[in-house]
Amino acid sequence: MPFSPQDPPVFSLLTTLYRDPEMNAVFSVERTVQGWLDAEVALARAQAHLGELTPEDAERIAQAA
Repeated sequence: MPFSPQDPPVFSLLTTLYRDPEMNAVFSVERTVQGWLDAEVALARAQAHLGELTPEDAERIAQAA
């Protein structure tokens, strides 16, 4: 998906650097945000492993992401 005026400015750098459809898909808003959510899930699971969060809380975060 190419950059559109409705996209937040943070995404314009990546979508203007890579102009082919394959790279635009890699750096799309949806995939970028999903990557952030995946990182949050990994962090929550690591924190649960260390006892910083309960396993139930980590699973709730994973379900929400």
